[in-house]
Amino acid sequence: MKKIIKYMLCFFILGILALNVEKPTYRLDNKLTNNSTSSYTTTLTFDLSDDGTYYIVSNRQHNLNTPTIVIPEYYQGKPVKEIANDSFTELTWIKSVVVPSTIEKIGHGAFSSNSIEKVYFNAINCKDFDAKNWVFYPTEISKPIEIVIGEQVERIPARLCYPLSTFPELNPNIKKITFPENSSLREIGDYAFYNVDDFEIINFPSTLEKIGDYAFYGSSITELTFPESLVEIGAHAFDTSRKLTTINFNDDLEVLGEASFRYCASLEELNIECENLSEISKDAFKYCRDLTSVTINNVTKVGDSSFEGCTSLEAISYSSVEEIGPYAFLNCESLKVIDLPEKLTTLNFASFMNCTGVETINVYSNQLKDLEAANKTFYAVGANIVEGTVCNIMDGVTYVPERLFLSSSLEVGKPNIKTINIMSNIEEIRANAFALIEADVYYVGTKTAWSQVDVLYGNKCFEKVNCVKTLGGN
Repeated sequence: MKKIIKYMLCFFILGILALNVEKPTYRLDNKLTNNSTSSYTTTLTFDLSDDGTYYIVSNRQHNLNTPTIVIPEYYQGKPVKEIANDSFTELTWIKSVVVPSTIEKIGHGAFSSNSIEKVYFNAINCKDFDAKNWVFYPTEISKPIEIVIGEQVERIPARLCYPLSTFPELNPNIKKITFPENSSLREIGDYAFYNVDDFEIINFPSTLEKIGDYAFYGSSITELTFPESLVEIGAHAFDTSRKLTTINFNDDLEVLGEASFRYCASLEELNIECENLSEISKDAFKYCRDLTSVTINNVTKVGDSSFEGCTSLEAISYSSVEEIGPYAFLNCESLKVIDLPEKLTTLNFASFMNCTGVETINVYSNQLKDLEAANKTFYAVGANIVEGTVCNIMDGVTYVPERLFLSSSLEVGKPNIKTINIMSNIEEIRANAFALIEADVYYVGTKTAWSQVDVLYGNKCFEKVNCVKTLGGN
């Protein structure tokens, strides 16, 4: 009989051990630990949900006195899916918390006004937080927080660290975001780390595909390197990241959201060679005032105001561009050279308006559409160049489109073009292409006579030709 009891006891103990081994795991200090009944914080309060299918965890009974909160995935055979509103607020002795994979909802103010230094976030299906979640609302004694993202987390919920909407200057003091080497993360939700301004470098996991709108708005990140997996950067994602100096884009990026890097005032150079990126979106780099050099390949459209107010921009290369949007380079007063590349077909309203430091305009395109009246595309271009801007009509160009340099019907704001070099076998200079401009015109084409070039009505620059040179005739 004693032997039977002994065997039964052994089987019972082995069964318990097997159950514990099979249970899900959570991450603590970057090590996997069995989520057994002996490892979670035993003084937590668990309330059964109204439908009786899961538990809601809190400190409702005020029994918590440990610096580490370990929330279990399961309690009495049912999943723990929710952390109650204000459940661990003002517990200033708490230093770390483990959020398990089963959590689907974190209530308002759940960890506000305490001294948490580390959050292990393993929730794989956590719902997005709303704009007044206050989950990590800080206090004056709040310590810098490190957030460790679990291996199985594929999406960081929206507004995870969103500040109090009534006091936006009071942000969770997030110092560091850590991803494991074998991370499964695919998406960072909208506003996830909005206005979190205390960390400088973030190493994105190699699985990341999308960074949401406003995800790192106002951050203090200084350097960005995007993984090859990244497909989309959301609108305003890094807007107002004023310390950002370096961006290393990946080849496979497809979407660069509106105003994604606006007001990144410390950014100096930009090299975009993404194979699948077709457009620099509206306001993308607007007011990046220290930006001096831009190189763009594969992109076919430079969007509205995308580089507006980049007052230090001196040089830009964009040979693949087919369309330049309204105000794209408005007030880029340091820009020295404007190229209209071979593939360019469309110039829009005020594209280069107030680029007052332009010394040279090179026209390579033979596909440019006629411009609208009062287009202001080149309004005040070269205004600060005493000797005037040089305009080169390059080899291969057979016509100059209508109203190309007619910014308005008034003398005020006309581009300061003083020299025009026509280097191609030009056939037609369309109406008002150079209206109101008085310049020296140098023709070095191979037509037998300048008279063969069809100069249409309104080309005032040709009324005062000081020097016309031809290679083949008069």
